Parts: sequence; structure tokens; C-alpha cells
Amino acid sequence: MDKIIEINSAVNGFVWGPIMLALLVGTGIYLSFRVGFIQFSKIGYWWKNTIGKIFQKSEAGEGEICVKGPNVMMGYYKNEKATAEAIVDGWFHTGDIGRVDENNFIFITGRMKNLIILKNGKNVYPEEIEEKLSVKCPYISEIVVRAMKAGDEERLLGAEIFPDRERAEKNGIADVEAEIRRAVSEFNDTEPSYKMIKKIVFRDTEFEKTTSKKIKRKYED
Repeated sequence: MDKIIEINSAVNGFVWGPIMLALLVGTGIYLSFRVGFIQFSKIGYWWKNTIGKIFQKSEAGEGEICVKGPNVMMGYYKNEKATAEAIVDGWFHTGDIGRVDENNFIFITGRMKNLIILKNGKNVYPEEIEEKLSVKCPYISEIVVRAMKAGDEERLLGAEIFPDRERAEKNGIADVEAEIRRAVSEFNDTEPSYKMIKKIVFRDTEFEKTTSKKIKRKYED
């Protein structure tokens, strides 16, 4: 049975709803949260009668974050289909994937719609790898981790990268692509085999964006 506990859903008296939290995740702000609902990793206040759970957990203990409580929306305005898909048996399915640590804090690892399932059944959350590589190498301006072709049928985990050539030049880096490859190689040395980046594609232009400035993800070559 999934673990359900009363959780913290307010910070300094302000309640952070699922939509606001989803927007915050895209900003790169590092968040941690109790099971089922999110809080900043600092002392906040309790919002009573709000509970949460991890739905359909994987072997690694990761699953979709679902929440329930008086501060959760009743549904989408004039969209019964979307409401029925998002709210099941009173639980709001956020679409965020998370894991719980030993202190009952939960960490966002990705979005369900971006999940990559490998042939061996392992789940890869591209946002997790993208964040690690972006932090590791300052010359990565934009990155998308996805499945890439390596033959007629085989798919490899790859990274499509838009380098920050201007920053590299200012710092005396003559070969920015080599610098990025070195960072990826170091990343691979610390990760399990199924999370290793096996292919890198460099691009000369920024990724196409949505109206909210999010990268439009391309899932296959």
C-alpha cells in the first residue's frame, strides 16, 4: 500500500497549489516536499487535512505525485474530460514523478509525459540528467535528453545540446564541443549504465520554444 501522511502545503502562510508548483519546477528552483504535496526545503506551516501519495511506484520507489485536500482544485473549467483524467477517486494526478527519501521528503525527478522507457524496462527521467549536466558544464546553454537512433531498430540514450559558444570563447575555451564531451564522460563515470549518455548531437541554433519559453521536446529522430 502506498504510504499516506499529512503533509506540508504552505510556506510562510502561502499555499502553493499544483499549478504554481509546476511553474516553479520549470524555473530551475530546487524544491523538496513531503509525500503528496510540495513544500520548500525550509520550515513552513501545516495545512490540515491535506494528504498525498506516490501512485504506481517503480522498483526505485518513483511514481506519479498525487494530492488530495481542500486546497486542491475541483476541476478544469468547462472541461469534463480533462477533469476526469486529472482527478481520479478524489486524487489529483499532478503529472510529476517523484521519489521519497528516508525522512519522508519527496523530490521531483521528472514529468510523466517525458519519461523514457528503455528496452531493459528501466525508466529514465530526462529532466534529472539535463539538470545534472547543465550544472556540471557551464557551456551547455540548452539540452534535451531523449532516445536517439543507433541503427534500424536500436535506440540509445542521447543528448542534443546547444552550446554556449560565447561564454566558452570569453573563458578561453577553443573547443567547446570537446569540453562538453569531457563533462558528459565524467557524468557517465558516476551514473548507472542505463543513465549513461551514449550519443551527443550539437546544434547551432536554440531549440524551438513554446509561448511559455519551454523547449519543445522531440522524442525521436
